[in-house]
Amino acid sequence: GVSAWAGELSVTGSFVTGNSALYSGGGVDVEHGVVTISDSTIDSNAASYGGGIATDEVSLTLKRVTVSGNASQVGGGLYVAGDVGRDAIVVNGVH
Repeated sequence: GVSAWAGELSVTGSFVTGNSALYSGGGVDVEHGVVTISDSTIDSNAASYGGGIATDEVSLTLKRVTVSGNASQVGGGLYVAGDVGRDAIVVNGVH
């Protein structure tokens, strides 16, 4: 999977599949920053929080992203936490 701490992360034209994490973000886990994921698929990942994508204190934009088949106790496809999390934007996505 993808993990990042503070800063800017851009993922384009990618398949993030079959990953797992004990705590958060089996496919993508980002804390503190700005994240843009475009033209990608987040599929068949697992974690306790946010099986597909987990963010905390992140401004998140998803453009033409398919998030499917992910497993989690909380937020199977997407888990957004923190003050900046309210800025999550999804454009032409499939969940």
